[in-house]
Amino acid sequence: MNEIMQTIRDYYEEKKLGDIISIEGLEPSAEAAEALALLPEDMRENKMLPGYPFPPMLDGCTVVVLGARNGRDAFVASKLVGESGKIIAIEGCACDVEKACEAKEQITQAFGFAKSNVHFVNTTIEDLSAAGIADGSVDVVIANCAVSHSPFKLKVLSEVYRVLKEGGEFYEFDVFCNRRLDPEQKADPAIAGGLLAETGYDQDFRRTMRKAGWENFRHMSFHAVEVTDEAAAKAKGEGTTYEGRYVRAVKSRVIEDLCEQYGQYATYDGKIAGCPDYFDLDDHHRFFTDEPMSVCSNSCSMVADTRYGAHFKVDGNLRHHYGAFGKCGNVERIVEG
Repeated sequence: MNEIMQTIRDYYEEKKLGDIISIEGLEPSAEAAEALALLPEDMRENKMLPGYPFPPMLDGCTVVVLGARNGRDAFVASKLVGESGKIIAIEGCACDVEKACEAKEQITQAFGFAKSNVHFVNTTIEDLSAAGIADGSVDVVIANCAVSHSPFKLKVLSEVYRVLKEGGEFYEFDVFCNRRLDPEQKADPAIAGGLLAETGYDQDFRRTMRKAGWENFRHMSFHAVEVTDEAAAKAKGEGTTYEGRYVRAVKSRVIEDLCEQYGQYATYDGKIAGCPDYFDLDDHHRFFTDEPMSVCSNSCSMVADTRYGAHFKVDGNLRHHYGAFGKCGNVERIVEG
């Protein structure tokens, strides 16, 4: 294993994920873009952090950032949670943690905060207890191409589930594969060095999420991925494709593995900042302001039992079951790029 890792380092000493693949359609929200603009220029563009997994309404939240790298996402989240919020940034590379900590004071001043609300921890994303994170103590966990790099995905996702409060949310942007790579492909320096070796097969991700406690999760958007590195494109072989996906998962005891019909309706009040006309739960549920929408019990819990609950009026309960929910959602699947 050490020999393989050394080969990888030699082959891709200077290359990052963004040098290997191109992902279409990725744009930060207006709030996230404002925070990004206040960061040092060399921190804003990070090829190891291609996505922007920042949900709305984070003010005052405790947020864990998995795989914080140079700190970009942690600092953006810091601005979004405000001075009353807290960021715990997990990063396994000591040099990245050191660089991020060096930028703390400058960024805190740029945000106009009296003191920093970001705590960087040099540990692995597979063991959040090493960072002192207790069970059920976190509002939101975000991950930006971090889970796919871990060979221990079940451990990572189980830890996320453990630390979240009931009604807490997990937001992940990651790259997924349409098949399982064989050992020879994974060992190829062009694949491993490009950080594509551990990219998860999408159906294995679904199975692993269930094992970790997530009976149901949603895709928020899909993004076309092109393998632009010639060696990596050759090594992956014909028929192997990649896709970028935003995932949202809610920790809730009432969420089931399938959509069930209880005759419930949910109505959005239009008062979440940045979402005056509609609120997107996922890629096929768009709640238009003041328009009741028929929803399955899972979708109902994902809005009513989370921090968004104050902005949704739910009619109906779980007393009468009418069987499996038919067609779920009110819009077509969103594919960017």
